[in-house]
Amino acid sequence: MDPLDPPDPQAEADAVRSLGERFLRPDRPREAEVRAAVGKTRDRAQVWERLIARGLIPEDWLDTPTRRFVLEPYPKDEYTRYDPKSGRYVLRAPNQSAIPSSVEAIVTVASDPLGVTTAEAYAQELVARYRALADVCPFGGVLWRVLPSTSRFWRGHRDGREAALAWASECDLNASEEGGTQDGVARPLGPRGAELEDRRKRAGSALRLERSEDEWHLDSVAQGVRTCLGHCFALEAAQRWDLRISTQPAALDRVQRGTPYRSIPNPFVAVLGVVKTGYAVDVVRTIERRTWVVLFARSAQNNMPGFTVRRRSSFGRRARR
Repeated sequence: MDPLDPPDPQAEADAVRSLGERFLRPDRPREAEVRAAVGKTRDRAQVWERLIARGLIPEDWLDTPTRRFVLEPYPKDEYTRYDPKSGRYVLRAPNQSAIPSSVEAIVTVASDPLGVTTAEAYAQELVARYRALADVCPFGGVLWRVLPSTSRFWRGHRDGREAALAWASECDLNASEEGGTQDGVARPLGPRGAELEDRRKRAGSALRLERSEDEWHLDSVAQGVRTCLGHCFALEAAQRWDLRISTQPAALDRVQRGTPYRSIPNPFVAVLGVVKTGYAVDVVRTIERRTWVVLFARSAQNNMPGFTVRRRSSFGRRARR
C-alpha cells in the first residue's frame, strides 16, 4: 500500500501528522550499539569493516555499487553544471566513496540499516515511476549526503521543489499559483479544478515540520516536502475523480493529452515514502547515462568535521558562531 493513500479524511490527517513527525527523524535503533562498537577509533575503513564483522550492518555494504556517499563538506554551488550540448543542468559528480565521509556519518547510517535500505528502495521506485512518464535514463543508484542539521549546505535546496512544480504543471496539477495561471498560461483542470487546487493547498499547509532555532537551514527542504505532499494528494484526488489531462505535456513524452490520471504512476508517493523513513530527497540527476537519486540524512549528532554552525541573528541576518 502507498504510504499516503488514506481511505478517509481522518486517516489523511493522521498520515500528514505522521509525516511531519518523521521529517528527518529516522529510528536509529542500533545507535547505542554502533557507538559502543566504534569506540575511539577514527579510521573510517577500520570502523566500517568492524561494523560489518560484528553484524551491525549487512556484509554487502562493504562496497555496494548502487550506494555511494558524498565526501563532505561539498559546496552546494558546485553541485550542478550547465551542459551546453543538452541545454540542461547536470549533476557534477562530487567526490564520493563507498564509505561515509566521517565516523559520525558512519554512525548515522549504520544505526538504521533497515531505514537506509528502505529509503533506497523508494528512490529506485521514484526513478521507475518517472521512466513511465518520460524518457529518463535507467536507475544508477543513490548518493547519500549526511549533514549536521545546522549546516549551511541544506540552504538552497530548491531542485526537488522545482521538479515537483514542473511535473505538476505538465499534468495540470499546478493551475492557480497566480490567479489560475502558471507562467501566464491558463491550466484548465476540468470541472473539479477548484476542488483539486484546494486539496493541494490544504494538504501542503497542514504539514507541520518541527525544527529548532539552529536548524533554520532545513526550511527549504521542508518546503519541498510540503509541495510534494500537496501534489501527491491532488493527483490522488484526480485519479479518484476519473479526471483526464487537458493539455499536452511538453516534457513528459510518454504522456498524452486526454490521458486519464488514473493511468499515471504517482511519483510523489515515492518521494514521500523516503520522508516516511526519516530521510529526504535532494535532487535527481543524470551521471554517465544513469539516473542517480541524491538523498539527505541528518547526522545523529552535529559534531561533524568540516562544518561551521551558523545561526540566524535577531535581525534576520546570518551570524557566524
